[in-house]
This record gives sequence, C-alpha cells and structure tokens, in this order.
Amino acid sequence: MENLKLHRITNKDDPYLRPLWELYCNAFPEDERRNKEDFLDRLRSDHRSYYHVILKEGTFIGLIILWKLREVYYLEHFAIVPEARSNGIGGKVLRNIMEKGFTPMIGEVEPPVDDIARRRIEFYRRAGFELYDMEYMQPPYSKDKNSLKMRVIGRNFDQAKLLETIRELKEVVYQYFDE
Repeated sequence: MENLKLHRITNKDDPYLRPLWELYCNAFPEDERRNKEDFLDRLRSDHRSYYHVILKEGTFIGLIILWKLREVYYLEHFAIVPEARSNGIGGKVLRNIMEKGFTPMIGEVEPPVDDIARRRIEFYRRAGFELYDMEYMQPPYSKDKNSLKMRVIGRNFDQAKLLETIRELKEVVYQYFDE
C-alpha cells in the first residue's frame, strides 16, 4: 500500500484514538455507532475487534473497524476523511486488508434508496463485494438507539452460511439475542 499504513489501536492511550473517534462520530449517524463508553470498552476488552487507523505518510486519513467471527471477518465501520476521498485510497485499503487475510468478509450498507447509498454500494462492488438480496435489520447498539434497515454485503463468502453468520454477528458485535 504505497505510502499507506494500517495502525491497530489496542489501548486508550494511543495518540491516534482521538482522530479515530472524531471521524467515527462525524462519518456515521448516531444510530450507526456506539456511545463512547461502549466504544472504549470494546477496544480494551474484546480481542475479536480490530480498530485500525489509516495513515498516509504518517498522517491520519481514515479508520477501519473489523471483527473476527468464527469463519468470517465483519467490516463494521470504514471511513476516509473527506479531503482524501475520491482518489482510490478506500479501494487500496480494502484490497490490502483482504490480502492480509481478513477474508471472507461481510458488512452492512444502507439500502440503495439514494445516490449516496448507491455510490457506496458500487464502491464495494468494485472491491469485489456482492450485495445480498435479503431483508436485514441491524440491531441497535444500545437501548437508546434504533434498529436500522440495512443490506448485507460479502466478499469471498459462502452464501449458504449467511444466516448462521448473521446470527453470530448479532450475538458478538451487537450483543443482541432474539427472544
């Protein structure tokens, strides 16, 4: 990844945690993210979560948060700072992550109801992801947040295991259990 580097944050004293948190809050609506306490708790205590910052020549330009499930990696959050978008960095980062073995991979995207959502889906398609044709509700991150109608994307993923993986995703990432 020419001049690009991934740096994994493993503790709250990392100097890149502050810009990661700021981009996280600016790039994702309230219902699509954790509160700060839960965010920091997962960083400290959950070995299955991978909080990465993306650096270009040592300068923070983005974030990518992944989870290791039993057989799949879950792409929870991915954002590039506005001034670094539209020059291929996002695609390079995704290719690099997958070359490093973070595959097979699934993620969630907004349904293709507007131009922004359609462009986002097309970005993931160019990176080799498939948009699965199924109903999916993203569980809320906490009791004060809402469930969201989303779509599931995947890359190098056996679709037969999709429902099993979604069940695991809800238990591990959202700590959500059907009653």
